[in-house]
Amino acid sequence: MFTLNFDDNAVARLEKYFNDDYTVLMDFDDGVGPFTEHGASCTLDVAFRIIIVAKDTDIKDYQQVINTNLGPMLGKEYANYALNDVMKITLQPTFNRWELKGESETIDPALQIVTKYVA
Repeated sequence: MFTLNFDDNAVARLEKYFNDDYTVLMDFDDGVGPFTEHGASCTLDVAFRIIIVAKDTDIKDYQQVINTNLGPMLGKEYANYALNDVMKITLQPTFNRWELKGESETIDPALQIVTKYVA
């Protein structure tokens, strides 16, 4: 089971999406799935995105529950190898820089937040 905490800055920006209208996804950006913007690719980088989608969106690729301090979000099960059991997302508002961190490492220093799939 994974646990993820958003810092106060991230909570202020994202809490409005953790409700009955949206589903919040932790997307491993590997070129696979309905939200990819380019074909499958081979890279040594780990790239994650938080994607906000409407509640009625087909999200069959996202079955892994990640418990957060804002509510549950979903991820791709096969991307578990890149995650830590305990994680946090921080937002540096001066630079609008989002980071996904594990207990002893930075997992993704340039986490993207994607809201274009919702009105």
